[in-house]
Formats: sequence, structure tokens, C-alpha cells
Amino acid sequence: MSEEIQHIIAFIFKRSGKQQLSYSEFYLTISMELNWCAPHIAKEFTDQLITKGYLQKTDENLTPTFSLKTISIPTGFIPSKNVFDASTITQYIAPNQVNLYDQIVERITQHKTQTKDEIYQGIDQYKTTLLITQEIAGFLYAKKLDVPIDDLLKKMTVLDVKENTT
Repeated sequence: MSEEIQHIIAFIFKRSGKQQLSYSEFYLTISMELNWCAPHIAKEFTDQLITKGYLQKTDENLTPTFSLKTISIPTGFIPSKNVFDASTITQYIAPNQVNLYDQIVERITQHKTQTKDEIYQGIDQYKTTLLITQEIAGFLYAKKLDVPIDDLLKKMTVLDVKENTT
């Protein structure tokens, strides 16, 4: 496990004083309270921590998969910015490949007057309600809004479909 990732998780849990945090408490602490990254990036980061086995999700609560007692947080800890870079978060995306999720969001903004935050919220509703990947949720949301995205559907990979099924 990455030491910096463990420090981030331990920092958030120790700061809260709780053994478990809700999904929203975790990502909002990263984005809104600590200002380490934007909310949509914090959500993706949190999703990847769950997928990669750093966090366990049970009954809508998150718990670390390692002992927090063994982690010593350095004084003045602030994670490096590249930890929240999309290429580090979603390692299955090849270098220089444009993220399909970002393309879907961009397409919706081109055809509708919604802000990106509204779009992220709409997609996230589909993702959490239907327990699907953010790319598939993005497609469903775009279809609901009658945004033409058939060309992007051809770019979907097996990883986009299988990410949450393991």
C-alpha cells in the first residue's frame, strides 16, 4: 500500500475521531474542508480507494482496511497534488488518453445549460442508485437529457463496464 494514501486516509479518520465515516463525509472532507481537490475528483478518489481495497464500504459507511494505530501522521501533513491527478487515481487510463467520463460531461455542457456541478450530481445519483460505474451513469444521464452521445458509446471499454462488478 502507498504510504501517502495511508496517510491521507488515516489523517481524515483521525481528524474526525470516528471509526467509520459516510461516503459523503469522507469525500467532502477531502474537497470542501481541506480543499485538497474539487468535489468530483474527491468522489473519484474515494471510489478508487474502495475499488483498490484501501477502504471498505459497508452499510453506506467507509472504514479503512488497515489499522490506523500503526500510521503516524507527519506534522503539517498535506498530500502531494499529483495524488489527486486523474491519471494517478484511475490507473487503467493510458497516458494521454482522454477520460471518457470527462468527455461525457463536456458533451452535456455543450448541449445543455447545466453547470458541471449539476451534471456531476445528476450522474452521481444514477451511479449510487443503480450501483454502476460513473461512465455508464454518465451515458444514462446524457440519454435522459437527449444529448447525442452515440459516438462516445463506441469508446467504452470493458474496464468501464466491469469496474464495480468485482
